[in-house]
Amino acid sequence: MSQASRVSCGSRVLRCARWSIVATAGALLASDGAPSSRAGERRTRGLPSLVRGFVRGPVVAVDAAAAPAETPPLYQPVGVPATLEQEFARKGFRRDPRTGNYLSPKVSSKTLSEMLVPLMLGGRYVKDLRGNPIFVRETIRTKLQAADAAMFEKKHEHIKVTYGFRSNLLQYELYQQLNGHGKVAPAGMSFHESGMAVDLSNWRDAQRFMIEAGFVGGCYGIEEDLVHYSINEITKASNAEAFKRCTLKEIPETILKGMKKTGEVVSLGKLKFKGKTKR
Repeated sequence: MSQASRVSCGSRVLRCARWSIVATAGALLASDGAPSSRAGERRTRGLPSLVRGFVRGPVVAVDAAAAPAETPPLYQPVGVPATLEQEFARKGFRRDPRTGNYLSPKVSSKTLSEMLVPLMLGGRYVKDLRGNPIFVRETIRTKLQAADAAMFEKKHEHIKVTYGFRSNLLQYELYQQLNGHGKVAPAGMSFHESGMAVDLSNWRDAQRFMIEAGFVGGCYGIEEDLVHYSINEITKASNAEAFKRCTLKEIPETILKGMKKTGEVVSLGKLKFKGKTKR
Protein backbone atom coordinates (compact mmCIF):
# COMPACT_ATOMS: atom_id res chain seq x y z
CA MET A 1 0.00 0.00 0.00
CA SER A 2 1.40 3.40 -0.99
CA GLN A 3 1.94 6.21 1.48
CA ALA A 4 -0.83 8.25 -0.20
CA SER A 5 -3.41 5.46 0.16
CA ARG A 6 -2.80 5.23 3.91
CA VAL A 7 -3.88 8.86 4.53
CA SER A 8 -7.29 9.01 6.27
CA CYS A 9 -9.50 12.07 6.09
CA GLY A 10 -11.01 13.14 9.39
CA SER A 11 -13.49 15.90 10.10
CA ARG A 12 -10.97 18.67 9.55
CA VAL A 13 -11.06 19.32 5.81
CA LEU A 14 -7.94 21.49 5.65
CA ARG A 15 -5.76 18.97 7.51
CA CYS A 16 -7.07 16.16 5.34
CA ALA A 17 -6.43 18.07 2.11
CA ARG A 18 -2.95 19.10 3.20
CA TRP A 19 -1.72 15.70 4.25
CA SER A 20 -3.28 13.93 1.28
CA ILE A 21 -1.31 16.20 -1.03
CA VAL A 22 1.85 15.87 1.06
CA ALA A 23 1.58 12.09 1.09
CA THR A 24 1.02 11.92 -2.65
CA ALA A 25 3.94 14.25 -3.30
CA GLY A 26 6.09 12.25 -0.92
CA ALA A 27 5.30 9.06 -2.75
CA LEU A 28 6.28 10.67 -6.04
CA LEU A 29 9.54 11.93 -4.61
CA ALA A 30 10.44 8.59 -3.14
CA SER A 31 9.43 6.52 -6.17
CA ASP A 32 12.93 6.53 -7.71
CA GLY A 33 14.66 5.99 -4.36
CA ALA A 34 16.73 9.14 -4.73
CA PRO A 35 17.85 10.04 -1.17
CA SER A 36 19.57 13.34 -1.86
CA SER A 37 17.88 16.69 -1.25
CA ARG A 38 19.05 17.82 -4.68
CA ALA A 39 17.22 14.97 -6.32
CA GLY A 40 14.12 15.76 -4.28
CA GLU A 41 14.32 19.38 -5.36
CA ARG A 42 14.44 18.30 -8.98
CA ARG A 43 11.33 16.21 -8.40
CA THR A 44 9.36 19.06 -6.84
CA ARG A 45 9.99 21.23 -9.90
CA GLY A 46 7.69 18.96 -11.86
CA LEU A 47 4.87 19.25 -9.32
CA PRO A 48 2.18 21.92 -9.32
CA SER A 49 3.08 25.03 -7.32
CA LEU A 50 0.30 24.31 -4.81
CA VAL A 51 1.76 20.87 -4.05
CA ARG A 52 5.30 22.28 -3.72
CA GLY A 53 3.95 24.80 -1.22
CA PHE A 54 2.46 22.03 0.90
CA VAL A 55 5.61 19.92 0.73
CA ARG A 56 8.07 22.68 1.58
CA GLY A 57 6.16 24.90 3.98
CA PRO A 58 2.88 26.13 5.39
CA VAL A 59 -0.48 26.18 3.67
CA VAL A 60 -0.46 28.49 0.68
CA ALA A 61 -4.02 28.07 -0.62
CA VAL A 62 -7.38 26.77 0.52
CA ASP A 63 -10.25 25.51 -1.60
CA ALA A 64 -13.14 27.76 -0.53
CA ALA A 65 -15.67 25.31 -1.96
CA ALA A 66 -14.54 22.74 0.60
CA ALA A 67 -15.57 24.97 3.53
CA PRO A 68 -19.02 24.08 4.90
CA ALA A 69 -21.79 26.65 4.32
CA GLU A 70 -23.07 28.53 7.35
CA THR A 71 -26.39 27.15 8.53
CA PRO A 72 -29.17 29.80 8.42
CA PRO A 73 -30.53 30.62 11.90
CA LEU A 74 -34.19 29.75 12.54
CA TYR A 75 -36.52 32.16 14.24
CA GLN A 76 -37.85 30.92 17.57
CA PRO A 77 -40.75 32.94 19.09
CA VAL A 78 -40.25 34.10 22.68
CA GLY A 79 -43.20 33.66 24.99
CA VAL A 80 -44.92 36.69 26.53
CA PRO A 81 -45.35 36.69 30.34
CA ALA A 82 -49.00 36.43 31.42
CA THR A 83 -49.00 39.81 33.18
CA LEU A 84 -47.58 41.55 30.11
CA GLU A 85 -50.03 39.74 27.84
CA GLN A 86 -52.95 40.93 29.99
CA GLU A 87 -51.66 44.49 29.74
CA PHE A 88 -51.46 44.21 25.96
CA ALA A 89 -55.05 42.91 25.82
CA ARG A 90 -56.23 45.80 27.99
CA LYS A 91 -54.57 48.32 25.63
CA GLY A 92 -56.07 46.68 22.55
CA PHE A 93 -52.76 45.52 21.13
CA ARG A 94 -52.87 42.95 18.33
CA ARG A 95 -50.89 39.73 18.20
CA ASP A 96 -48.78 39.27 15.08
CA PRO A 97 -49.15 35.58 14.09
CA ARG A 98 -45.81 35.53 12.25
CA THR A 99 -43.71 36.66 15.23
CA GLY A 100 -45.87 36.08 18.30
CA ASN A 101 -45.41 39.73 19.35
CA TYR A 102 -48.22 42.01 20.46
CA LEU A 103 -48.18 45.37 18.64
CA SER A 104 -49.99 48.64 19.18
CA PRO A 105 -52.63 49.48 16.54
CA LYS A 106 -50.32 52.12 15.01
CA VAL A 107 -47.32 49.81 14.73
CA SER A 108 -49.45 46.86 13.63
CA SER A 109 -51.07 48.84 10.81
CA LYS A 110 -47.65 49.69 9.34
CA THR A 111 -46.12 46.23 9.70
CA LEU A 112 -45.60 44.20 6.53
CA SER A 113 -47.23 40.77 6.44
CA GLU A 114 -43.97 38.94 5.78
CA MET A 115 -41.91 36.26 7.47
CA LEU A 116 -38.95 37.11 9.66
CA VAL A 117 -35.69 36.13 7.97
CA PRO A 118 -32.08 36.08 9.23
CA LEU A 119 -29.96 39.02 8.13
CA MET A 120 -26.82 38.26 6.14
CA LEU A 121 -24.36 41.02 5.23
CA GLY A 122 -20.91 40.54 3.75
CA GLY A 123 -21.45 36.79 3.47
CA ARG A 124 -22.11 36.32 7.21
CA TYR A 125 -25.21 36.11 9.35
CA VAL A 126 -25.28 39.16 11.61
CA LYS A 127 -25.63 38.95 15.41
CA ASP A 128 -26.90 41.60 17.81
CA LEU A 129 -25.19 43.04 20.89
CA ARG A 130 -26.29 40.02 22.92
CA GLY A 131 -24.79 37.56 20.44
CA ASN A 132 -28.14 36.45 19.00
CA PRO A 133 -28.92 36.20 15.26
CA ILE A 134 -30.62 39.30 13.86
CA PHE A 135 -33.98 38.82 12.14
CA VAL A 136 -35.95 41.33 10.05
CA ARG A 137 -38.84 41.25 7.59
CA GLU A 138 -37.97 40.11 4.07
CA THR A 139 -38.38 43.59 2.55
CA ILE A 140 -36.15 45.11 5.22
CA ARG A 141 -33.44 42.55 4.51
CA THR A 142 -33.58 43.27 0.78
CA LYS A 143 -33.24 47.01 1.32
CA LEU A 144 -30.47 46.55 3.88
CA GLN A 145 -28.48 44.36 1.52
CA ALA A 146 -28.90 46.93 -1.26
CA ALA A 147 -27.64 49.70 1.05
CA ASP A 148 -24.76 47.52 2.22
CA ALA A 149 -23.71 46.68 -1.33
CA ALA A 150 -23.73 50.36 -2.32
CA MET A 151 -21.77 51.35 0.78
CA PHE A 152 -19.19 48.60 0.29
CA GLU A 153 -18.67 49.67 -3.32
CA LYS A 154 -17.99 53.27 -2.27
CA LYS A 155 -16.32 52.87 1.13
CA HIS A 156 -15.15 49.22 1.23
CA GLU A 157 -16.96 48.90 4.54
CA HIS A 158 -20.06 46.96 5.54
CA ILE A 159 -23.04 48.30 7.46
CA LYS A 160 -22.83 47.27 11.12
CA VAL A 161 -26.23 46.32 12.52
CA THR A 162 -26.47 46.02 16.31
CA TYR A 163 -30.19 45.30 16.67
CA GLY A 164 -33.07 44.20 14.46
CA PHE A 165 -36.24 42.45 15.52
CA ARG A 166 -36.93 42.35 19.27
CA SER A 167 -39.38 40.24 21.22
CA ASN A 168 -41.96 41.90 23.48
CA LEU A 169 -40.03 40.58 26.46
CA LEU A 170 -36.70 42.07 25.33
CA GLN A 171 -38.32 45.41 24.56
CA TYR A 172 -39.94 45.39 28.00
CA GLU A 173 -36.58 44.69 29.67
CA LEU A 174 -34.84 47.46 27.71
CA TYR A 175 -37.60 49.91 28.59
CA GLN A 176 -37.27 49.09 32.28
CA GLN A 177 -33.50 49.54 32.12
CA LEU A 178 -33.32 52.66 29.94
CA ASN A 179 -36.54 54.56 30.57
CA GLY A 180 -35.50 58.11 31.34
CA HIS A 181 -31.88 57.41 30.31
CA GLY A 182 -32.24 56.82 26.58
CA LYS A 183 -34.62 56.73 23.63
CA VAL A 184 -36.67 53.53 24.00
CA ALA A 185 -40.34 52.78 23.40
CA PRO A 186 -42.56 50.78 25.78
CA ALA A 187 -43.16 47.12 24.90
CA GLY A 188 -45.51 46.69 21.95
CA MET A 189 -44.86 50.18 20.60
CA SER A 190 -41.42 49.85 19.02
CA PHE A 191 -40.82 49.21 15.33
CA HIS A 192 -38.10 46.81 16.41
CA GLU A 193 -40.88 44.53 17.65
CA SER A 194 -42.39 44.56 14.17
CA GLY A 195 -39.12 43.56 12.47
CA MET A 196 -39.23 46.81 10.48
CA ALA A 197 -36.34 48.63 12.19
CA VAL A 198 -32.62 48.25 12.82
CA ASP A 199 -29.94 50.05 14.83
CA LEU A 200 -26.52 50.76 13.31
CA SER A 201 -23.21 51.42 15.04
CA ASN A 202 -21.68 53.11 11.96
CA TRP A 203 -24.79 55.10 11.07
CA ARG A 204 -22.93 58.23 9.92
CA ASP A 205 -21.05 56.28 7.26
CA ALA A 206 -24.20 54.41 6.28
CA GLN A 207 -26.60 57.38 6.39
CA ARG A 208 -26.83 58.25 2.70
CA PHE A 209 -26.91 54.63 1.58
CA MET A 210 -29.69 53.76 4.03
CA ILE A 211 -31.80 56.75 2.94
CA GLU A 212 -31.25 55.93 -0.73
CA ALA A 213 -32.43 52.38 -0.05
CA GLY A 214 -35.69 53.69 1.42
CA PHE A 215 -35.01 53.90 5.15
CA VAL A 216 -35.62 56.89 7.39
CA GLY A 217 -33.26 57.47 10.30
CA GLY A 218 -29.92 58.81 11.45
CA CYS A 219 -29.66 62.60 11.48
CA TYR A 220 -32.98 62.69 9.63
CA GLY A 221 -34.95 60.44 11.98
CA ILE A 222 -36.11 60.16 15.55
CA GLU A 223 -34.64 62.85 17.79
CA GLU A 224 -31.97 61.49 20.17
CA ASP A 225 -32.00 58.09 18.46
CA LEU A 226 -29.64 58.62 15.55
CA VAL A 227 -28.69 54.95 15.27
CA HIS A 228 -32.28 53.97 14.46
CA TYR A 229 -33.48 53.28 10.89
CA SER A 230 -36.88 51.97 9.85
CA ILE A 231 -39.45 51.59 7.10
CA ASN A 232 -43.02 52.98 7.36
CA GLU A 233 -42.34 54.55 10.77
CA ILE A 234 -41.73 58.11 9.57
CA THR A 235 -42.78 59.60 6.25
CA LYS A 236 -39.78 60.20 4.02
CA ALA A 237 -39.48 63.85 2.93
CA SER A 238 -38.42 64.91 -0.54
CA ASN A 239 -36.76 68.24 0.31
CA ALA A 240 -33.51 69.18 2.00
CA GLU A 241 -35.22 71.20 4.76
CA ALA A 242 -36.02 67.90 6.46
CA PHE A 243 -32.29 67.21 6.85
CA LYS A 244 -31.44 70.21 9.07
CA ARG A 245 -29.61 68.02 11.59
CA CYS A 246 -27.51 66.38 8.87
CA THR A 247 -24.21 67.33 7.30
CA LEU A 248 -23.90 67.61 3.52
CA LYS A 249 -22.29 64.19 3.31
CA GLU A 250 -25.31 62.65 5.03
CA ILE A 251 -27.93 64.08 2.67
CA PRO A 252 -29.17 61.56 0.06
CA GLU A 253 -27.81 61.95 -3.45
CA THR A 254 -31.32 62.20 -4.89
CA ILE A 255 -32.06 65.26 -2.71
CA LEU A 256 -28.79 66.95 -3.64
CA LYS A 257 -29.35 66.36 -7.35
CA GLY A 258 -32.71 68.07 -7.13
CA MET A 259 -31.12 71.05 -5.37
CA LYS A 260 -28.40 71.34 -7.99
CA LYS A 261 -30.97 71.56 -10.78
CA THR A 262 -32.92 74.40 -9.13
CA GLY A 263 -30.03 76.18 -7.43
CA GLU A 264 -32.00 76.06 -4.18
CA VAL A 265 -30.40 77.60 -1.08
CA VAL A 266 -30.94 75.65 2.13
CA SER A 267 -29.89 76.51 5.68
CA LEU A 268 -28.57 73.54 7.64
CA GLY A 269 -28.10 74.91 11.13
CA LYS A 270 -25.44 77.61 10.80
CA LEU A 271 -24.40 76.33 7.38
CA LYS A 272 -25.92 77.72 4.20
CA PHE A 273 -25.74 75.50 1.16
CA LYS A 274 -26.50 76.53 -2.40
CA GLY A 275 -27.33 73.68 -4.71
CA LYS A 276 -24.86 74.72 -7.39
CA THR A 277 -21.92 74.70 -4.96
CA LYS A 278 -19.41 71.94 -5.62
CA ARG A 279 -19.07 69.39 -2.82
